[in-house]
Amino acid sequence: MSSSPDRRGGVLPRRITDRPVVTVAAMGLVAATAQLWWVHSHRHVGGFGVDESGYLATAFRLHHAWNGGHPGALAWAVLDTPRSGPLVPLMSVPFMAVFGRSTTTAFMAQALLYVVTAVAVTAIVARLSTKAAALIAGAVCLGMPTVIVTARSYQLASGVTAFLCLAVFALLCSERGERRGPMVWFGLSVGAMLMSRTMPLAFLPGLALGAATQVRWNRRVMGNLVLSVGVTLVVAGPWWIYQWGGISSYLFSFGYGHGTTQIESLPWALRAPVRLGIVMIDVRPLLVVPMLLLGVVAGVSLRRWRRAGHP
Repeated sequence: MSSSPDRRGGVLPRRITDRPVVTVAAMGLVAATAQLWWVHSHRHVGGFGVDESGYLATAFRLHHAWNGGHPGALAWAVLDTPRSGPLVPLMSVPFMAVFGRSTTTAFMAQALLYVVTAVAVTAIVARLSTKAAALIAGAVCLGMPTVIVTARSYQLASGVTAFLCLAVFALLCSERGERRGPMVWFGLSVGAMLMSRTMPLAFLPGLALGAATQVRWNRRVMGNLVLSVGVTLVVAGPWWIYQWGGISSYLFSFGYGHGTTQIESLPWALRAPVRLGIVMIDVRPLLVVPMLLLGVVAGVSLRRWRRAGHP
């Protein structure tokens, strides 16, 4: 039986809140289509940052290996991707193979990760709270300026965010670690996160702590935990081992070392206007209407909640 309140006294209409994941997925597909239209209209001519150019070059190189026709060529090209995670560029390869090689088709991977992130956030909140709360959380995720900017840029952080959210959702679905399937997905998601970018190595202690506090400690769960760690090592281990020299030199200099001061040395008074300008110019046309609608929905929901006798 649905946990959503009835139509008269509830927060949102039942037909909307009964399936928040499906609703957010549909909203995300519409928003992702708008993102791709914007990319095709404004970004196909160039103007990519240094990092974006490098990541796009990796995607085109992997697509070339895919078209080479040699067995193992793509696997070797992935393994030979230095320092930066190869998974997000690799995700662009099927889109370029089907729709043609271009920057717009490469960006389809970013649009997919944008939708996956919002759907995963919705599913997490649905596990922890009400369906109405899950729907609102998913809508907010789709409308967040930083998420929209990431979807319109060729970044590796999009993969990290999506797979981190999927890992958390898998852990919640594991029934305290008792279910083997979700624990396997937990390991896959953590491995995919590590293959998206190297910086999330620092997220592993937090994920380990979350798993330690979430699961039951018995023999079956211990076996599932070992299995999930093994899956993570199988997914991410070969590339990390092969590229460890370049990864370590980056992580302990620009990642977590003295190189970070070159970025953070600018005062906030100088950084804030630049970031705000990017958000307002790049996001405002797509953001204003959804956020206004979300505000109306939140106001109506609060009013109905109070009419239903809730404090």
